[in-house]
Amino acid sequence: MNLKKLVLHIGLGKTGTTYIQSRLNAYRKDLIAHGFLYPSHGQASDGSHNDLMLRGMPKNPYVKYDQALVGYYFKKIVEEVDENIHTVVISSECSRHILLNSCKFKVYHDFFSNFQVDVVCYLRSPGAFMESRYKQFIKDGALPPEWDFKKFLSLRHSDCDFSWLYELEMLPFINKVHVQDYDESKSFLFDSFLSCAGIDFLKRRDEPGGNKSVVNLSLSCLEVEVLRLLKIYKVPISALDDFYFKGKCNELKYLSDEMCFQLNKKYNYDDIIRHFQ
Repeated sequence: MNLKKLVLHIGLGKTGTTYIQSRLNAYRKDLIAHGFLYPSHGQASDGSHNDLMLRGMPKNPYVKYDQALVGYYFKKIVEEVDENIHTVVISSECSRHILLNSCKFKVYHDFFSNFQVDVVCYLRSPGAFMESRYKQFIKDGALPPEWDFKKFLSLRHSDCDFSWLYELEMLPFINKVHVQDYDESKSFLFDSFLSCAGIDFLKRRDEPGGNKSVVNLSLSCLEVEVLRLLKIYKVPISALDDFYFKGKCNELKYLSDEMCFQLNKKYNYDDIIRHFQ
């Protein structure tokens, strides 16, 4: 029996995942007409499949654990895979933990084992990744505002260790792992994803500059530092309305080019990208 294909887009964070998901949702009918299913079951409100990937994880801090609901989602997805559908596409930044620990999550393991699984993953160079995560965490209030970037980097630098991709490649149900450098792909990000997923009929479908309604708001390092300090002194966030997006803030860098180079070297970033090309 020939297995159907499952393309599992796992992010990573800060690599345009939300934009790719918005494009997949926009072209859902076109995708189905050409044999590709981007399932509606298990989707969260943002168009990702985070609900599908989180509900089966005990003690996750985001949604209530409900393995029966995950089983229902998978059942409905399988029902949608008729003779005209040859590829299922699922996108969630929460997938990595599930994949690497699939033996502990039977409902996911059983589903993945029914497919030939290709994983698509975008990476940012360690320096850019850590800067972007820090900005997002400060903006979202996910870090104490007293944490400056130096403290964040000293405690969280292992976040940019992507060597787990080698472990992912060895899983028995994984057919191929596609890894792309986000900084090289972002000009035509959706086209890059389509190529990795084997979706040939949609080409040149990126919108110039991305879809502004789904792209996370970008702040300069200076804006982040002002935001952090205002949070420390408990200034109402509404007071920042006249500060953001006026083009008055010069861009600063948290990391020098030399520090970025050393992070790349420490975590073998270039070797990982080359390995998965």
